[in-house]
Amino acid sequence: MQRRLCHLPLAAFLLAAALTGCDPNAACKEANLCQQEGKCTAAEGGACVAGSNEDCKGSKACRETGKCTAKDKECIAAKDADCEGSEGCKQGGLCGAHQGVCVNLGKMFQPECTKECAADGKCAKRGHECFALSEHHCKRSPEDDIEPDSVCAKDGRCTAKEGNCVAGTDAECKKSKACAERGQCTAKDGKCAATAEQCKKSKLCISAGKCSEQDGACVVGTNEDCKQSARCSLEGLCTAKDGKCIAGSSADCGQAGICRKAQRCRARDGVCVK
Repeated sequence: MQRRLCHLPLAAFLLAAALTGCDPNAACKEANLCQQEGKCTAAEGGACVAGSNEDCKGSKACRETGKCTAKDKECIAAKDADCEGSEGCKQGGLCGAHQGVCVNLGKMFQPECTKECAADGKCAKRGHECFALSEHHCKRSPEDDIEPDSVCAKDGRCTAKEGNCVAGTDAECKKSKACAERGQCTAKDGKCAATAEQCKKSKLCISAGKCSEQDGACVVGTNEDCKQSARCSLEGLCTAKDGKCIAGSSADCGQAGICRKAQRCRARDGVCVK
């Protein structure tokens, strides 16, 4: 008799369960929804729901997609730990919990992090802050390509480390605009920095006389730096002053193309004039 009652339709079973001593959740536990979705607890009205975390943890949804926590009668991925043990994490990189499901946070670009993503590659929100969680954030691309306006392309900061984009190798720096335009081609302390030799070979040396290294940047250090630049021979800016090349004397102007072509042969206020 008791066994027959335990296999009644759910609504009738719940009514009989109190009288017979049957497990009120027996019908739900035997249902496919229990094994698949963790809906192993009988609710009022006869529906099977996820009544506890234990219901969820025994389900296929937990094993495959990390939905191991019961909330509002459903199984969801409530925390990263739910996702990390799932097949989705091991096989597809879906190891972070976001809005109840497991996702690859390293490939997510959340709207609330738009400014931080553009400025520093911090494109995913964890708690109340935005972080760089993968090289994809530093490259501003969910694929393997590098967006031209990313911190990877601009500054050589292509490696995600402790929530930040950093320059991890010299190779990252050498591919960046920082190297091509500013001579900062060596990874140092998480940034791309210039060496004295790199500054001498940089475009900035030729164009602006920034041929000396200071604190990892190429700067105008001496008159000799200025004299190596195109602006010395063309515009007479051959004297170093306050980090810039200026026309320090009429002699600077007299040897320059600007004197011969435009008769601007006298130095005044740092430039050559008529």
